[in-house]
Amino acid sequence: MNLVKNEIKKIILSKKYIIAMSIFLILYSGVTFLICRDTMNLKPEILLNKNKTYMEYLKKEKKSGGASQKRKAEIDNTITEIEMHNESLRFEVKNKNINWRKRLIKQNKDLNKQLNLEREKDNVRKVATYNQEVKTNEYYLKHNIEPTLNYEITAFNIMPKVNIFVGLLIISVIIAIIVSDSVSGEFNSSTIKLLLTKPVSREQVLFSKLLASIITCVLSFMIVKVLVFIILGMVFKFGSFKEPIVFYSNYIKDRDMIAKTGFGVLPDLNSLKICSIMKLTVLSELFNILFITCMVSLCILFSTLAKKSSTSISISVILFSIISVLTTSQLDGGAKKNGILGAFMPYLFSSYSSGEFIVTREIVKKLGVDFVNVPFIIGILIAWTVVCYAVSNFIFTRKDILS
Repeated sequence: MNLVKNEIKKIILSKKYIIAMSIFLILYSGVTFLICRDTMNLKPEILLNKNKTYMEYLKKEKKSGGASQKRKAEIDNTITEIEMHNESLRFEVKNKNINWRKRLIKQNKDLNKQLNLEREKDNVRKVATYNQEVKTNEYYLKHNIEPTLNYEITAFNIMPKVNIFVGLLIISVIIAIIVSDSVSGEFNSSTIKLLLTKPVSREQVLFSKLLASIITCVLSFMIVKVLVFIILGMVFKFGSFKEPIVFYSNYIKDRDMIAKTGFGVLPDLNSLKICSIMKLTVLSELFNILFITCMVSLCILFSTLAKKSSTSISISVILFSIISVLTTSQLDGGAKKNGILGAFMPYLFSSYSSGEFIVTREIVKKLGVDFVNVPFIIGILIAWTVVCYAVSNFIFTRKDILS
């Protein structure tokens, strides 16, 4: 335990930790500001105009000679989703002055009509969307919770969006800066030789570095998140922790989309789940801790392989920056932009950097494969963690350090 305490102390007193956390705080605050600004621009009138422009662009692209059959299928799918979204926006504009309970009751009547029509057409995608909206409204009515409008800023509805963005693009790079010289940095100052003269095994030394890095990263990120959450709540409002998050927990193959693009899933209509935004937040953080553990294990592997801290940090930061950008690009395109990389994405640790995506199963839609589920994701992250640490331990225990 003393080893772990000493390692934590070394990390938090180091310049790289202070620099990394300063960067993280600035970026996290900046992303929060941008998302707050974008949220205020989510008024239905503004969105309808944006959607109109975007649909015109998509239709022109589809008509152009350069669009492949795969791309045309993607465009059709996107246009369908936009049209369904526009229906909700028009309803919101038309009924914005009605009492929220009456508005939801009226909206559900319209939605149920559309739902029955789409059931007759056997349009699973539209049925799933309408059913999701109906169940969300029913939850608000049953529990007497006034819905937060899309363009309203509350701490509870902003934080998940911020955490998704930060998880995908920023968190792995910050971990790389903090952890990637945990072993190699000891060679520079020769402190590793002094440490190993004490009655502790090499396995204990390496494990203490792993545990200390995980604890430091988890607590540091959590402090920043809680701080920003409190500031948001004080500046705007906290919102209701009972707000519902409605999602489908299981997906099946979308054979039409698979035939056209190689990837595609449809929600299993019997798997609808509802949880509060508070539960989403707690569960998401548990998955984030698992991802952080995986990242720390990877960084320790690079640190064990290198003899210079500058080498391990440079390689880790550059590599994880590239992986983060590629992962975000692939997920943004539903894993359809690159067939080879898309097929590998379910097995890549960086695909699961957002706990919010995992809890709501949004990651399944993004990856476009039906075999991805919570146990699979946990297994992948644990596998990366165990393999990387096992290799690190094998190398470290056999490395010529004292010569």
